Amino acid sequence: LLKCKQCGVLVHELCYGLNPKGKHDPDFICLACKCIGTKIEVNTPSIIGGCGEDMGKTREFMTQMERPKECVLCNHHEGFHAMHPLYDSHGPEGRHYVLPQTGDLAHRKEKRLAWVHTLCASFLGDYFQTRGCVC
Repeated sequence: LLKCKQCGVLVHELCYGLNPKGKHDPDFICLACKCIGTKIEVNTPSIIGGCGEDMGKTREFMTQMERPKECVLCNHHEGFHAMHPLYDSHGPEGRHYVLPQTGDLAHRKEKRLAWVHTLCASFLGDYFQTRGCVC
């Protein structure tokens, strides 16, 4: 297991999509911590599946200001968990998916980058009815 030196989350190399090195990496930083303060190029509009003639023609940058905790696949949004970015499409045109602004004035969530728990993505990717939808 690798332990993120910033948030302390533990990840199994294979489950997290890393090549196993067989040794402890004291400088390991998880994807969620690594993205903090990073400008990320996104497609506008951001469309899951990458369809539509406007897909990928216009790009903008968003900055991830804090460690993501919200998983778009489940309702558990507290604490630190192994996270992966959710992309709008595969291949060279795919970019980090953008969740639209939601809620009313009292409970507003601004436009934000989409993330998934590694465990949620793995479960849905292996389930026979959703195989290939999330990886």
